[in-house]
Amino acid sequence: MIIFFKSTLQFLLLLLIPITSFSQSFFEVLEVSTDEEVTIFNDFVMIDESRLYLINNRTQLYNVKIFNREDERIKQSFVRNGRGPGEVDQLGAFTMDEQKEHLFLNDFYGLNIKKFTSDGELVNEQPLHVLNVLSLTHSGSTLIATNALQFTTSETGGEKEKMSTLIDDTTLEVTGALYFDLAELSHLEEVENFNQIGFINVFPKTIQVGKDLYIVVFENINKVFLIDSDSKIVDQITLPIPNYRLLEATYSSRFDGWRIDESKVFYDFVRVEDSILLAFGGRLRDVPFGVANITVEQGRLLWSMSQVSDPDLIPQEEFLITSHNGTVWAFDGDKFVEIEFTEIK
Repeated sequence: MIIFFKSTLQFLLLLLIPITSFSQSFFEVLEVSTDEEVTIFNDFVMIDESRLYLINNRTQLYNVKIFNREDERIKQSFVRNGRGPGEVDQLGAFTMDEQKEHLFLNDFYGLNIKKFTSDGELVNEQPLHVLNVLSLTHSGSTLIATNALQFTTSETGGEKEKMSTLIDDTTLEVTGALYFDLAELSHLEEVENFNQIGFINVFPKTIQVGKDLYIVVFENINKVFLIDSDSKIVDQITLPIPNYRLLEATYSSRFDGWRIDESKVFYDFVRVEDSILLAFGGRLRDVPFGVANITVEQGRLLWSMSQVSDPDLIPQEEFLITSHNGTVWAFDGDKFVEIEFTEIK
């Protein structure tokens, strides 16, 4: 049986972003009970029809375990706390290649990237001197490590900040970088009481969708950008997510200061053929669970919106998804299930 429970996360970006704002987002910790052990995890990636990685990167017991959903048993465990080969100081972002042959992990505090076979054997690890890596994606032969950014009232345009680091997936050596002009998010100044704080932490994911094209989506904003290899914006769209509202700034008597609601809108994504499915939703913000289907055609972003046909299947706050052979899977509070969607007209 798999059970979930909630606890509050006050997400502090300790290394780069000043400790003057606290996130109001929540996260679930999931629990797998088998005859042998209890496994805590907070995310999952489907390897094949029967096996999934259960990943725990939100408690001190960082680990990755291979779970067989058919007999509900843990088949293997790897990645331990530590600073030796294959160990992590703090397990951060992760991704698999499209062939489901390798798993890539970022050590958030150890500042390195590790590559494992799908069975958990360490293949390579290299230093990555980039702070606040919160997202890893993979396409072709390239890993993309994307870090948190900070929008401030001084964003006047023209100056781009480093957003993503491009990494060769074999050598794990850095091959390039992508940048973003935060003035493109100037609508964030419309946040009520924004002047009381003066900045908003934003959390991008960068997803390669062609040889020289990349989708940029921010976890807490409903805009999607298409940029090229020179970091030039080629196209952008605003997704009409049901019940979406702009971030809010409120006064907290507990912390004797102002704070920004940085709860997520987009939680996850998967590739299905030529589409990128962005999972959105969240009960904290009363946004229904669904996906935005994003494709790129002749340098333009095309989109459609679909809602989970049976929203009761998703009891937790975060809408996490994985995929295999074109089918989208999620966690229903007890087991992993295929998800069906209904298009939003």
